[in-house]
Amino acid sequence: MIRSSFFYTVEDIFAKNDEERRLYELREKGRRICESAIRKAKLDGEASGEARAKRQVARSMLLDGMSAGTISKVTGLSIEEINDLSSQSKNSGK
Repeated sequence: MIRSSFFYTVEDIFAKNDEERRLYELREKGRRICESAIRKAKLDGEASGEARAKRQVARSMLLDGMSAGTISKVTGLSIEEINDLSSQSKNSGK
């Protein structure tokens, strides 16, 4: 099989040129870091949204007169967090 000099594989180019290989590796490292940062931001956003939803449910339950213990069991929020929400609601209502 005759191999044309026009068609090179990535490995061929990197074997001949250390600088090209180094630049490629740096680009790949940057791409991986960027993708990782995006994944983390998405997870952080999801966690933030879940926490906000739990607080909204807890506020609604407080308005319905449910106990902090029941709200804690349903939402997973601590009693302290629920008491903070309760005092915030009372302060904002004034």
